Amino acid sequence: MEQEFIVKKGWKIFGYAFCVAIVVILLYFLVDAVLSSSNVLLWIAINLVSILLFGCGILAIYRGKIVLSSDAIIEYRAFRQKKLLFSDIKGFRIQDVMIVLEPKDRSKSRMVVGNINYTINGPQLAEFLVNKFKDLDLSDYNEELSEAFNNPAIGENLEDRERRIKDVRKVVRLLNVGGFFIFLWLLLYPLFPHFYFLPIILGLLYPLILMFYFLTHQQIVTLLDSGKKSVHPNLTMALYLAAGGLGLRLILQYQALNAADCIMPTALLAVVLSLLFVLLSRPSRARMSNLWVGLFFCVVYAIASTGMVNCAFDWSRPTQYKARVLDRSITTGKSTTYYLKLSAWGPRKESEDESVPKSVYYSVKKGDWVTVYVKKGYLNIPWYVVE
Repeated sequence: MEQEFIVKKGWKIFGYAFCVAIVVILLYFLVDAVLSSSNVLLWIAINLVSILLFGCGILAIYRGKIVLSSDAIIEYRAFRQKKLLFSDIKGFRIQDVMIVLEPKDRSKSRMVVGNINYTINGPQLAEFLVNKFKDLDLSDYNEELSEAFNNPAIGENLEDRERRIKDVRKVVRLLNVGGFFIFLWLLLYPLFPHFYFLPIILGLLYPLILMFYFLTHQQIVTLLDSGKKSVHPNLTMALYLAAGGLGLRLILQYQALNAADCIMPTALLAVVLSLLFVLLSRPSRARMSNLWVGLFFCVVYAIASTGMVNCAFDWSRPTQYKARVLDRSITTGKSTTYYLKLSAWGPRKESEDESVPKSVYYSVKKGDWVTVYVKKGYLNIPWYVVE
């Protein structure tokens, strides 16, 4: 006897209304593009594709359902259906609010059972799947646990290995919290001018300390956050918040006169760090994943640290230039950026838009003069600020 599980009526109505509303809006833009746009064919193509996609969404809502038979589970989609025999299912994984069924045959695709909260009798379906099939996440965790407790590189005996894993997890937790606070400090440190260099020095040193800790504990620690319960704690948050905070502070505060001047020192540092990382890496459960994440970090850190050392530790005397504000503009999106279009000045032979702090933007108007300070740079990479 078959049992059907369909989307709840309220969510169906919401889905229909949303898709129809988007299609109506897209039709309006399609007509407007035909009547007035200079790029008629491009806009027609974009709108038609979008309308088709949301039309498929409406069909998917109408046809979508899960059917349980005596020996299989069947998923109905917009244009096709997918069937997995119970005997062919290896097990399930939980991803957020979805249940993913993995087949034994890797050549076959997985089946994703959507949010059960949107489905009539969804909890009943989830209970059936969880009770009938193997929890692959739990199985992976138990396998990791067994490997760790039998790894002589972690400790001399089982008790020693358990203790060491527990201690490392505590340290990693503290290091991740530390990375978060350093990120905030780098972001907000202009509010505390008396501590100008402390967050910068911490931002430069902390990522290196994290990498050193990883390399000396790589049998236990990982750089990859799998999003699942794991025996191996990860330093992902600390590593990228610390290096990312340094890079963000560099972008917000300093501008290189010529970006090409940064390439050689940045590339040199990135190569040195990458070679050291590769040479010091040891075989582990997720060595390749850790290598890719670590190499990406080396590049990010090289870019951020080179720029920050060059600007923050530059004690040279600035050269001053005067420039007239030709125009002002603001761009918005995920963040707001303020621009002043300045006349030619010093090395700049043509007028260009320059991003400036909000305080500078609102302190001048079109036609005013601003001062551009150009400094040599600690690493001989000229940089400037507009005030």
